[in-house]
Amino acid sequence: MIEERASKPFNESLRAGSLKGWSLLAGYCVLFGLGTILLPGCKNRSSESAGLVPFTHALQVEEGLIEDHIQYRCHLWPKERDILYFPRSGKVQLIQVKEGQIVQRGQVLARLEPPKNTVEVDTTLRAPGHGLLVQVLCAVGQSVVGQGVFVHPTEAMLFAPEGDFSFQFSLANHEAQRLKTSRSVRLVCRGMEPVPAVASFVQESPSRTRVLLECEADLPGSMGTPAHAEFVLEARIGPRIPSNAVFYHDDQLCVWRDNQGQIERTPVVVGLANESWIEIREGLLHGETVLCPTPPISQER
Repeated sequence: MIEERASKPFNESLRAGSLKGWSLLAGYCVLFGLGTILLPGCKNRSSESAGLVPFTHALQVEEGLIEDHIQYRCHLWPKERDILYFPRSGKVQLIQVKEGQIVQRGQVLARLEPPKNTVEVDTTLRAPGHGLLVQVLCAVGQSVVGQGVFVHPTEAMLFAPEGDFSFQFSLANHEAQRLKTSRSVRLVCRGMEPVPAVASFVQESPSRTRVLLECEADLPGSMGTPAHAEFVLEARIGPRIPSNAVFYHDDQLCVWRDNQGQIERTPVVVGLANESWIEIREGLLHGETVLCPTPPISQER
């Protein structure tokens, strides 16, 4: 009966073409549109309050080791460095190698322009042995002074002869200063457990330092084998959770916390962190449950 009484005046007004009928029709359309917009929003809010978040793995806050460490890619290269010079003076015509290239004894590294109106002479710079071409110090078109003259010859290339090897890398001096204060160093090679290492620092140029890593373990590999040098800057035992459980919300670090079945967004204060674990300083208690998108990758040492 209610529907009949409500619809009869509306239908009669609409057939009569009255302004009132059109106003009612417009009002129904507005109400219908608002309902369509607002209802999905209400549904989303209720879902979030119910804890339907994209984090599915539950883990508890636990006591464990948290490290602040940094990794650098390194390679197994010869320790020694020799400077190579052209056999005579002239202008560089061609450079046939690139930095980081492994070369063989007698291989042509660079060539000078042939001299004019003179007898034929050797203008090539060759590798003195099997090793690594570390750095090219000359450029095409540059005039160089050759070896065997009274003035100091021009340094052409930096060569590392095959011999004693170490894992090494180069970095800026200010970065090297930071690494010198690290608590420990590890070498991480593919397919092997990390092994302790000792780092030494060699001034390579006014702006760069070469870092050499030595370890007692007999590591497999040949010249150029890659690895990672991991420098531990700080470490301590404390309450931790997986790093991927922490996210930003309104410029604040938060976690999803399971409070007796209710999923709540909880602000936290963190400390040390790496790619696996993050230290919790405030916001969570030992044993409380948090959610993260994937299980953590354990990196216990």
